[in-house]
Amino acid sequence: MSKLSAIQSILEGQTLRFKEVFHTRWLSFEGVVDALVTNYPSLVSLFLEDKSGKALCLYKPIATYKFLYTAHFMCDVLKPIAFLSKMYQKKDLCYSEVTTLLTATIQTLEHLSETRSGPMMTKFLKVTPQTP
Repeated sequence: MSKLSAIQSILEGQTLRFKEVFHTRWLSFEGVVDALVTNYPSLVSLFLEDKSGKALCLYKPIATYKFLYTAHFMCDVLKPIAFLSKMYQKKDLCYSEVTTLLTATIQTLEHLSETRSGPMMTKFLKVTPQTP
């Protein structure tokens, strides 16, 4: 983590603190995927600088077009799901809100699935070539 912080200070990009994934709290996945996408340049630099076998094993799978595409798509998909979950956890949630929230989330996810036009995916596709 100290090496990652040093690289991030040199690159002067946006950074997010990594969060631990809890299998019983699936909302933590949204924060993890968001941090991974935000910190991606720093992570790649860290893995390339560290010549250990472990770093190379971590670098290889994340340095593919398929991984980046999936991570950006998941970033867009997990945001509305996280929002829905947080809304369902409200103390004063009315039953009439449940259907509206669920329908809106399903429509958002269907739109993202059909168009791949979420903010993170759009940003990713602008900076990557059409063919991997």
